[in-house]
Amino acid sequence: MGMHVSEYSHHTQKSMSQNNTADRVRKLLMHKKEILKLEQKLQKEKQLTLVPLELYFKGQYLKIKMALAQGKKLHDKRASLREKDQKRQSANKMKKFFQ
Repeated sequence: MGMHVSEYSHHTQKSMSQNNTADRVRKLLMHKKEILKLEQKLQKEKQLTLVPLELYFKGQYLKIKMALAQGKKLHDKRASLREKDQKRQSANKMKKFFQ
């Protein structure tokens, strides 16, 4: 998967700690059909990205919840930047008003 996973601090097995290097290659444990389905969607629609939502340990395994996500459009980015700027300006005005 190509990610850095630090050693889990609460496990006690020595064999696990020797095998748990942070940068080792880990298998993605999914059915082949599921992996192919994700690959096809990612290749078919270029705007989609595979995003990790949640990482957690279950026993000795590191589990991950993933989702396919689509980025914002340009007009959406402009709207969110405009809102952010308005909030910043109003906060500055409130700050000056109460000083």
